[in-house]
Parts: sequence; structure tokens; C-alpha cells
Amino acid sequence: MNRTFRTLLVIAAAAGALGACGADPVGGNPTAAPGTGDSAAPTTTKSGSPSGAPDLDIAEYVANPCSVLTQAQQSELGTFREAKVEQDGVNGPSCTYQGKDVLANSTFKIVMVTKGNTVETFAREGKANFPVSRENTVLGYPTASFATPDGKRDCNTAIGTSGKDAILIQGSIAKNDTKLNDGNACGTTERVAATIIGNLKG
Repeated sequence: MNRTFRTLLVIAAAAGALGACGADPVGGNPTAAPGTGDSAAPTTTKSGSPSGAPDLDIAEYVANPCSVLTQAQQSELGTFREAKVEQDGVNGPSCTYQGKDVLANSTFKIVMVTKGNTVETFAREGKANFPVSRENTVLGYPTASFATPDGKRDCNTAIGTSGKDAILIQGSIAKNDTKLNDGNACGTTERVAATIIGNLKG
């Protein structure tokens, strides 16, 4: 197991210790992307990589990770403290949107993966090391979601932006988040993935 996934396992275990999980297992398809409207609802399948999808250029977000979500898109997700940039993380630059209230507001960390890992890496390692894993296609791009212990309140979703980079969304859903705590954290991180893909496609 590489350093990236050892780190993710530690993060997931810590997040899972914060409280009880939701009522329903991970499953179903994401149906709407925050801040993009019904027309941008992700189409998901259980297939592998999509055919003919052009690469997505993440250079703008590598330079400014916290521009990955607009203010309106952040507001649709929840209430956050000031976004925090980390320029030299394990995988690359990232932005953390930390919930203002630890019990009521969920937290998301979005990483620009520029240090060698791809969606195929995340899919393979997620399947090998996490009890919950699935591969989908969102808006024509491959995603790999993986979670521990059960994906009800914590999930990671990687987007295959090209053959050399990716974007990783790490979501920790707050126990009392009445909007997002539906027992399907991977559905939430896939909806965030759809929002980001929509932003990248312009």
C-alpha cells in the first residue's frame, strides 16, 4: 500500500470515530450536481473508462485550489469556515472547506492530484484496501469512490481528468447535517465531482 492510501485510511478511521453512521447503505446513482442545475446531473454506470472523453485541464485549480468551487456552489453544499489552501500535500495542492459547526456542517477536501496517481490507481488501491469501493462514470468521466467503514458518512471520490492526473474529493458528512446526511456519502462526493467536471468543461 502506498503512502497516499495509508494517509487516507488514517483520515477515514479518524472521521468514522466522530459519531454514529446514517441509516442506509451506499448505493444508487447521484442525480444532481450542487450549483449546476438539473441539466448537469451526472450519468453514472458501472462501466470502466468512457470512450473519447477529452482531457480536462486542471492547471487553473493547481495554481488556485480554492477556486474549484464557486461561492454559490459552496453555499449549496453547506456552511464553511474560510477555505484553507495546502500547496504541497501528499498528492498535490488542495483546498479544505471545513464545516463551520462540526456536528451540523459537513467538510470537504478537494485535491489536485499531480504527483503520479491517476483514477486507475485510486480504483485499484481503493478496491484492495477499503471495504466500500465502486467505479462509475460521471458526466462522461471515470470516477473511483472508496470508503471506510461503510460509506454512510465518509467517502473519497477520484475523477479521471487525464492519463497523468486526477482530482480527489474527500467528504466527511456531519452527523446532524440535515441536507447531506442521507447515509450515502459516496453519492454526495460524486455530486461534487459532477460540479467540478462541469466547471472544468466550462
